[in-house]
Amino acid sequence: MQVFKLCGRVMWKNKTTIIIYLLIFLFIALLVASAFTNEPSYSGYSTQKTDLAFFAEEDTPLVAGLREALAENANFVEVKDTDSARADALYYRDVNYIVRVPKGFTADFMAGKDPQLETTSVAGSFTGAYIGAKLDRWLTTASLYVKTGAEADPAALSRRISADMKQHATVNMVQTETANTDQQPFLTYYFNFLAYILNAVLISIIAIIMQVFNDRDLRRRTFCSPITPGSYNAQFLLAIAAFSVGAWLLMLLAGALFDREHFFQSATLYLALNSFAFTLTAAALGFFVGSITTSREAVGALSNVLALGPSFIAGVFIPQRFLGEGVLTAARFTPTYWYVKVNTAITTAVDLEKVNFGPVWSALAVVLCFGAAFLALGLVLGKRRRTAE
Repeated sequence: MQVFKLCGRVMWKNKTTIIIYLLIFLFIALLVASAFTNEPSYSGYSTQKTDLAFFAEEDTPLVAGLREALAENANFVEVKDTDSARADALYYRDVNYIVRVPKGFTADFMAGKDPQLETTSVAGSFTGAYIGAKLDRWLTTASLYVKTGAEADPAALSRRISADMKQHATVNMVQTETANTDQQPFLTYYFNFLAYILNAVLISIIAIIMQVFNDRDLRRRTFCSPITPGSYNAQFLLAIAAFSVGAWLLMLLAGALFDREHFFQSATLYLALNSFAFTLTAAALGFFVGSITTSREAVGALSNVLALGPSFIAGVFIPQRFLGEGVLTAARFTPTYWYVKVNTAITTAVDLEKVNFGPVWSALAVVLCFGAAFLALGLVLGKRRRTAE
Protein backbone atom coordinates (compact mmCIF):
# COMPACT_ATOMS: atom_id res chain seq x y z
CA MET A 1 0.00 0.00 0.00
CA GLN A 2 2.90 2.32 -0.74
CA VAL A 3 0.87 4.56 -3.05
CA PHE A 4 -1.99 4.77 -0.55
CA LYS A 5 0.42 5.81 2.19
CA LEU A 6 2.09 8.33 -0.09
CA CYS A 7 -1.31 9.89 -0.82
CA GLY A 8 -1.84 10.19 2.91
CA ARG A 9 1.49 11.93 3.33
CA VAL A 10 0.73 14.35 0.50
CA MET A 11 -2.64 15.16 2.04
CA TRP A 12 -1.04 15.66 5.44
CA LYS A 13 1.58 17.96 3.94
CA ASN A 14 -1.24 20.02 2.39
CA LYS A 15 -3.46 19.77 5.45
CA THR A 16 -3.66 23.55 5.92
CA THR A 17 -4.97 24.07 2.40
CA ILE A 18 -7.41 21.16 2.72
CA ILE A 19 -8.75 22.34 6.09
CA ILE A 20 -9.20 25.92 4.80
CA TYR A 21 -11.08 24.65 1.74
CA LEU A 22 -13.36 22.44 3.82
CA LEU A 23 -14.11 25.03 6.49
CA ILE A 24 -14.75 27.90 4.08
CA PHE A 25 -17.09 25.92 1.85
CA LEU A 26 -18.79 24.32 4.82
CA PHE A 27 -19.43 27.76 6.30
CA ILE A 28 -20.86 28.93 2.97
CA ALA A 29 -23.20 25.92 2.82
CA LEU A 30 -24.52 26.51 6.33
CA LEU A 31 -24.85 30.25 5.77
CA VAL A 32 -26.75 29.94 2.49
CA ALA A 33 -29.07 27.20 3.77
CA SER A 34 -29.87 29.26 6.87
CA ALA A 35 -30.48 32.41 4.82
CA PHE A 36 -33.01 30.68 2.58
CA THR A 37 -34.88 29.13 5.50
CA ASN A 38 -35.14 32.35 7.53
CA GLU A 39 -37.96 33.55 5.29
CA PRO A 40 -41.28 33.78 7.17
CA SER A 41 -43.90 31.16 6.49
CA TYR A 42 -47.59 31.91 6.37
CA SER A 43 -50.19 29.38 7.42
CA GLY A 44 -53.20 31.63 7.81
CA TYR A 45 -54.95 34.80 6.68
CA SER A 46 -55.54 37.98 8.63
CA THR A 47 -56.54 41.49 7.60
CA GLN A 48 -53.93 44.21 7.76
CA LYS A 49 -54.67 47.70 9.07
CA THR A 50 -53.55 50.80 7.21
CA ASP A 51 -52.30 53.99 8.82
CA LEU A 52 -54.89 56.56 7.72
CA ALA A 53 -55.51 60.27 8.22
CA PHE A 54 -59.22 61.18 8.25
CA PHE A 55 -60.41 64.77 7.80
CA ALA A 56 -64.11 65.72 7.89
CA GLU A 57 -65.42 69.21 7.20
CA GLU A 58 -68.79 68.30 8.67
CA ASP A 59 -70.00 66.26 11.61
CA THR A 60 -73.04 64.16 10.66
CA PRO A 61 -74.24 60.62 11.46
CA LEU A 62 -73.35 59.55 7.92
CA VAL A 63 -69.77 60.76 8.24
CA ALA A 64 -69.50 59.13 11.68
CA GLY A 65 -70.72 55.87 10.14
CA LEU A 66 -68.10 56.12 7.40
CA ARG A 67 -65.34 56.63 9.97
CA GLU A 68 -66.61 53.69 11.99
CA ALA A 69 -66.59 51.45 8.91
CA LEU A 70 -63.02 52.45 8.06
CA ALA A 71 -61.87 51.77 11.63
CA GLU A 72 -62.06 48.04 10.98
CA ASN A 73 -59.22 48.30 8.49
CA ALA A 74 -57.44 51.47 9.55
CA ASN A 75 -55.37 52.94 12.33
CA PHE A 76 -56.31 56.61 12.52
CA VAL A 77 -53.27 58.89 12.73
CA GLU A 78 -53.41 62.52 13.75
CA VAL A 79 -51.89 64.76 11.07
CA LYS A 80 -52.00 68.55 10.81
CA ASP A 81 -54.45 69.68 8.18
CA THR A 82 -51.97 71.56 6.02
CA ASP A 83 -50.65 70.74 2.57
CA SER A 84 -47.06 70.38 3.76
CA ALA A 85 -47.99 68.25 6.80
CA ARG A 86 -50.08 65.86 4.70
CA ALA A 87 -47.36 65.59 2.07
CA ASP A 88 -44.72 64.90 4.74
CA ALA A 89 -46.92 62.27 6.39
CA LEU A 90 -47.22 60.39 3.10
CA TYR A 91 -43.56 60.82 2.20
CA TYR A 92 -42.28 59.51 5.53
CA ARG A 93 -44.94 56.78 5.58
CA ASP A 94 -46.54 58.08 8.74
CA VAL A 95 -49.77 57.38 6.90
CA ASN A 96 -50.50 55.42 3.73
CA TYR A 97 -53.90 56.90 2.96
CA ILE A 98 -55.66 60.23 3.47
CA VAL A 99 -59.45 60.71 3.30
CA ARG A 100 -61.17 64.09 3.31
CA VAL A 101 -64.96 64.47 3.55
CA PRO A 102 -65.92 67.81 1.92
CA LYS A 103 -68.51 70.14 3.40
CA GLY A 104 -72.02 69.37 2.16
CA PHE A 105 -71.21 65.73 1.48
CA THR A 106 -74.15 64.36 3.50
CA ALA A 107 -76.74 66.70 2.00
CA ASP A 108 -75.61 66.02 -1.56
CA PHE A 109 -75.44 62.28 -0.95
CA MET A 110 -78.93 62.08 0.54
CA ALA A 111 -80.22 64.12 -2.41
CA GLY A 112 -79.10 61.36 -4.75
CA LYS A 113 -76.14 63.24 -6.10
CA ASP A 114 -72.69 61.70 -6.44
CA PRO A 115 -70.34 63.73 -4.17
CA GLN A 116 -66.71 62.68 -4.27
CA LEU A 117 -64.42 62.03 -1.31
CA GLU A 118 -60.94 63.48 -1.60
CA THR A 119 -58.44 60.66 -1.25
CA THR A 120 -54.66 60.48 -1.48
CA SER A 121 -52.49 57.41 -1.05
CA VAL A 122 -48.89 56.28 -1.32
CA ALA A 123 -48.25 55.23 -4.91
CA GLY A 124 -48.21 51.46 -5.30
CA SER A 125 -49.32 50.79 -1.72
CA PHE A 126 -51.30 47.54 -1.50
CA THR A 127 -52.62 48.53 1.93
CA GLY A 128 -54.02 51.68 0.34
CA ALA A 129 -55.86 49.48 -2.13
CA TYR A 130 -57.62 47.77 0.81
CA ILE A 131 -58.90 51.11 2.07
CA GLY A 132 -59.94 52.14 -1.42
CA ALA A 133 -61.91 48.92 -1.83
CA LYS A 134 -63.56 49.46 1.56
CA LEU A 135 -64.57 53.01 0.62
CA ASP A 136 -66.01 51.83 -2.70
CA ARG A 137 -68.03 49.15 -0.96
CA TRP A 138 -69.38 51.59 1.62
CA LEU A 139 -70.33 54.23 -0.96
CA THR A 140 -71.92 51.68 -3.29
CA THR A 141 -74.04 50.22 -0.48
CA ALA A 142 -75.12 53.67 0.74
CA SER A 143 -75.94 54.84 -2.80
CA LEU A 144 -78.10 51.77 -3.39
CA TYR A 145 -80.23 52.52 -0.31
CA VAL A 146 -80.61 56.20 -1.22
CA LYS A 147 -81.34 55.85 -4.94
CA THR A 148 -83.89 53.08 -4.41
CA GLY A 149 -85.63 55.17 -1.75
CA ALA A 150 -85.13 52.50 0.87
CA GLU A 151 -83.70 54.94 3.39
CA ALA A 152 -83.93 58.73 3.66
CA ASP A 153 -82.66 59.35 7.21
CA PRO A 154 -78.85 59.74 7.50
CA ALA A 155 -78.69 58.17 10.97
CA ALA A 156 -80.81 55.17 9.96
CA LEU A 157 -78.87 54.84 6.72
CA SER A 158 -75.61 54.77 8.66
CA ARG A 159 -76.91 51.98 10.92
CA ARG A 160 -78.10 49.86 7.98
CA ILE A 161 -74.78 50.25 6.17
CA SER A 162 -72.90 49.33 9.35
CA ALA A 163 -74.94 46.14 9.68
CA ASP A 164 -74.29 45.24 6.05
CA MET A 165 -70.56 45.95 6.30
CA LYS A 166 -70.21 43.60 9.27
CA GLN A 167 -71.14 40.66 7.08
CA HIS A 168 -67.96 38.91 5.98
CA ALA A 169 -67.14 35.79 4.07
CA THR A 170 -65.26 33.14 6.01
CA VAL A 171 -61.70 32.66 4.72
CA ASN A 172 -60.21 29.20 5.06
CA MET A 173 -56.70 28.33 3.94
CA VAL A 174 -57.21 25.10 2.03
CA GLN A 175 -54.38 22.58 1.71
CA THR A 176 -55.34 19.59 -0.37
CA GLU A 177 -52.46 17.46 0.83
CA THR A 178 -50.85 17.01 4.19
CA ALA A 179 -47.26 18.19 4.22
CA ASN A 180 -44.57 15.61 4.69
CA THR A 181 -43.34 15.79 8.27
CA ASP A 182 -39.89 14.74 7.07
CA GLN A 183 -39.62 17.71 4.74
CA GLN A 184 -37.45 20.38 6.34
CA PRO A 185 -36.51 23.62 4.58
CA PHE A 186 -32.97 23.74 6.00
CA LEU A 187 -32.14 20.19 4.90
CA THR A 188 -33.64 20.85 1.47
CA TYR A 189 -31.40 23.85 0.78
CA TYR A 190 -28.40 22.34 2.57
CA PHE A 191 -28.33 19.10 0.60
CA ASN A 192 -28.97 20.93 -2.67
CA PHE A 193 -26.09 23.31 -1.95
CA LEU A 194 -23.81 20.35 -1.23
CA ALA A 195 -23.69 19.78 -4.99
CA TYR A 196 -21.70 22.98 -5.36
CA ILE A 197 -19.62 22.41 -2.22
CA LEU A 198 -18.66 18.81 -3.02
CA ASN A 199 -17.72 19.67 -6.59
CA ALA A 200 -15.67 22.70 -5.57
CA VAL A 201 -13.84 20.98 -2.71
CA LEU A 202 -13.20 17.54 -4.22
CA ILE A 203 -12.22 18.74 -7.69
CA SER A 204 -9.81 21.31 -6.26
CA ILE A 205 -8.15 19.12 -3.66
CA ILE A 206 -8.00 15.84 -5.62
CA ALA A 207 -6.69 17.55 -8.73
CA ILE A 208 -4.05 19.41 -6.70
CA ILE A 209 -2.91 16.15 -5.09
CA MET A 210 -2.65 14.60 -8.53
CA GLN A 211 -0.27 17.37 -9.58
CA VAL A 212 2.26 15.82 -7.20
CA PHE A 213 1.82 12.35 -8.67
CA ASN A 214 1.91 13.66 -12.22
CA ASP A 215 5.46 14.90 -11.73
CA ARG A 216 7.44 13.19 -14.49
CA ASP A 217 10.39 12.10 -12.34
CA LEU A 218 8.14 10.73 -9.60
CA ARG A 219 6.04 8.81 -12.12
CA ARG A 220 9.11 7.31 -13.78
CA ARG A 221 10.53 6.16 -10.43
CA THR A 222 7.15 4.75 -9.43
CA PHE A 223 6.69 2.68 -12.58
CA CYS A 224 10.28 1.48 -12.47
CA SER A 225 9.41 -0.20 -9.16
CA PRO A 226 7.74 -3.62 -8.91
CA ILE A 227 4.31 -1.99 -8.46
CA THR A 228 1.96 -2.61 -11.39
CA PRO A 229 -0.14 0.11 -13.05
CA GLY A 230 -3.28 -1.67 -11.89
CA SER A 231 -2.13 -1.70 -8.26
CA TYR A 232 -1.00 1.92 -8.55
CA ASN A 233 -4.39 3.06 -9.82
CA ALA A 234 -6.29 0.97 -7.31
CA GLN A 235 -4.36 2.35 -4.34
CA PHE A 236 -4.60 5.91 -5.60
CA LEU A 237 -8.34 5.64 -6.21
CA LEU A 238 -8.80 4.07 -2.78
CA ALA A 239 -6.97 7.01 -1.21
CA ILE A 240 -9.07 9.67 -2.91
CA ALA A 241 -12.22 7.67 -2.20
CA ALA A 242 -11.31 7.60 1.50
CA PHE A 243 -10.70 11.35 1.49
CA SER A 244 -13.97 11.98 -0.37
CA VAL A 245 -15.98 9.87 2.04
CA GLY A 246 -14.34 11.70 4.94
CA ALA A 247 -15.35 15.06 3.44
CA TRP A 248 -18.88 13.75 2.88
CA LEU A 249 -19.13 12.57 6.50
CA LEU A 250 -17.94 15.99 7.67
CA MET A 251 -20.72 17.65 5.65
CA LEU A 252 -23.32 15.31 7.13
CA LEU A 253 -22.01 15.92 10.64
CA ALA A 254 -22.25 19.68 10.16
CA GLY A 255 -25.85 19.35 8.96
CA ALA A 256 -26.72 17.14 11.92
CA LEU A 257 -25.19 19.55 14.42
CA PHE A 258 -26.82 22.59 12.85
CA ASP A 259 -30.30 21.06 12.64
CA ARG A 260 -30.32 18.27 15.23
CA GLU A 261 -34.08 18.50 15.68
CA HIS A 262 -34.97 17.44 12.14
CA PHE A 263 -31.87 15.71 10.79
CA PHE A 264 -32.49 12.19 12.04
CA GLN A 265 -35.60 11.39 10.03
CA SER A 266 -36.38 8.98 7.23
CA ALA A 267 -36.09 11.55 4.42
CA THR A 268 -32.54 12.36 5.51
CA LEU A 269 -31.48 8.78 4.79
CA TYR A 270 -32.42 9.14 1.12
CA LEU A 271 -30.84 12.59 0.91
CA ALA A 272 -27.62 11.24 2.43
CA LEU A 273 -27.58 8.30 0.00
CA ASN A 274 -28.03 10.67 -2.91
CA SER A 275 -25.24 12.94 -1.66
CA PHE A 276 -22.95 9.91 -1.21
CA ALA A 277 -23.47 8.90 -4.84
CA PHE A 278 -22.78 12.48 -5.90
CA THR A 279 -19.64 12.52 -3.72
CA LEU A 280 -18.24 9.54 -5.63
CA THR A 281 -19.07 11.25 -8.92
CA ALA A 282 -17.43 14.50 -7.82
CA ALA A 283 -14.33 12.56 -6.76
CA ALA A 284 -14.22 10.88 -10.17
CA LEU A 285 -14.57 14.29 -11.83
CA GLY A 286 -11.69 15.56 -9.71
CA PHE A 287 -9.63 12.57 -10.85
CA PHE A 288 -10.45 13.39 -14.47
CA VAL A 289 -9.56 17.07 -14.04
CA GLY A 290 -6.28 16.08 -12.40
CA SER A 291 -5.53 13.88 -15.40
CA ILE A 292 -5.87 16.69 -17.93
CA THR A 293 -4.31 19.61 -16.03
CA THR A 294 -0.66 20.41 -15.48
CA SER A 295 -0.81 23.41 -13.11
CA ARG A 296 -2.67 24.61 -10.03
CA GLU A 297 -3.91 27.65 -11.94
CA ALA A 298 -5.65 25.40 -14.45
CA VAL A 299 -7.11 23.34 -11.61
CA GLY A 300 -8.53 26.46 -9.98
CA ALA A 301 -10.10 27.68 -13.20
CA LEU A 302 -11.65 24.32 -14.07
CA SER A 303 -12.93 23.69 -10.56
CA ASN A 304 -14.73 27.05 -10.55
CA VAL A 305 -16.31 26.43 -13.95
CA LEU A 306 -17.32 22.82 -13.21
CA ALA A 307 -18.72 23.68 -9.78
CA LEU A 308 -20.47 26.98 -10.48
CA GLY A 309 -21.73 26.35 -14.01
CA PRO A 310 -23.90 23.28 -13.32
CA SER A 311 -25.06 24.78 -10.02
CA PHE A 312 -26.56 27.76 -11.84
CA ILE A 313 -28.34 25.80 -14.58
CA ALA A 314 -29.27 22.61 -12.70
CA GLY A 315 -31.24 23.97 -9.75
CA VAL A 316 -28.75 24.43 -6.91
CA PHE A 317 -28.94 28.22 -6.70
CA ILE A 318 -32.30 28.62 -8.46
CA PRO A 319 -35.01 25.95 -8.05
CA GLN A 320 -35.57 23.89 -11.19
CA ARG A 321 -39.23 24.93 -11.37
CA PHE A 322 -38.12 28.49 -12.09
CA LEU A 323 -35.72 27.56 -14.90
CA GLY A 324 -36.62 27.52 -18.57
CA GLU A 325 -36.95 24.32 -20.53
CA GLY A 326 -33.93 25.17 -22.66
CA VAL A 327 -31.76 25.62 -19.57
CA LEU A 328 -32.98 22.36 -18.05
CA THR A 329 -32.32 20.53 -21.31
CA ALA A 330 -28.68 21.61 -21.16
CA ALA A 331 -28.53 20.83 -17.42
CA ARG A 332 -29.54 17.20 -18.07
CA PHE A 333 -26.03 16.63 -19.38
CA THR A 334 -24.60 17.27 -15.91
CA PRO A 335 -24.82 15.01 -12.83
CA THR A 336 -25.88 18.01 -10.74
CA TYR A 337 -29.27 18.12 -12.48
CA TRP A 338 -30.06 14.51 -11.57
CA TYR A 339 -28.76 14.97 -8.04
CA VAL A 340 -31.07 17.96 -7.46
CA LYS A 341 -33.93 16.10 -9.11
CA VAL A 342 -33.64 13.29 -6.54
CA ASN A 343 -33.48 15.80 -3.68
CA THR A 344 -36.59 17.54 -4.98
CA ALA A 345 -38.51 14.28 -5.29
CA ILE A 346 -37.66 13.36 -1.70
CA THR A 347 -38.20 16.73 -0.03
CA THR A 348 -41.49 17.48 -1.78
CA ALA A 349 -43.02 14.06 -1.17
CA VAL A 350 -46.21 14.13 0.88
CA ASP A 351 -45.71 10.59 2.13
CA LEU A 352 -42.42 8.78 1.52
CA GLU A 353 -44.14 5.42 1.80
CA LYS A 354 -46.27 6.28 -1.24
CA VAL A 355 -43.46 7.67 -3.38
CA ASN A 356 -42.72 5.91 -6.66
CA PHE A 357 -38.98 5.38 -6.19
CA GLY A 358 -38.47 4.14 -9.76
CA PRO A 359 -37.56 7.59 -11.12
CA VAL A 360 -35.50 8.29 -7.98
CA TRP A 361 -33.33 5.19 -8.41
CA SER A 362 -33.05 5.92 -12.14
CA ALA A 363 -31.78 9.44 -11.47
CA LEU A 364 -29.38 8.10 -8.84
CA ALA A 365 -28.06 5.59 -11.38
CA VAL A 366 -27.51 8.40 -13.88
CA VAL A 367 -25.38 10.23 -11.31
CA LEU A 368 -23.25 7.12 -10.80
CA CYS A 369 -22.95 6.61 -14.56
CA PHE A 370 -21.51 10.10 -14.87
CA GLY A 371 -19.00 9.14 -12.19
CA ALA A 372 -18.06 5.93 -14.01
CA ALA A 373 -17.57 7.89 -17.23
CA PHE A 374 -15.31 10.47 -15.54
CA LEU A 375 -13.30 7.69 -13.91
CA ALA A 376 -12.86 5.81 -17.19
CA LEU A 377 -11.75 8.96 -19.00
CA GLY A 378 -9.27 9.73 -16.22
CA LEU A 379 -7.79 6.23 -16.37
CA VAL A 380 -7.48 6.35 -20.17
CA LEU A 381 -5.75 9.74 -20.09
CA GLY A 382 -3.45 8.55 -17.31
CA LYS A 383 -2.44 5.51 -19.37
CA ARG A 384 -1.77 7.68 -22.39
CA ARG A 385 0.43 9.95 -20.31
CA ARG A 386 2.43 6.96 -19.02
CA THR A 387 2.83 5.63 -22.56
CA ALA A 388 3.97 9.00 -23.86
CA GLU A 389 6.59 9.23 -21.14
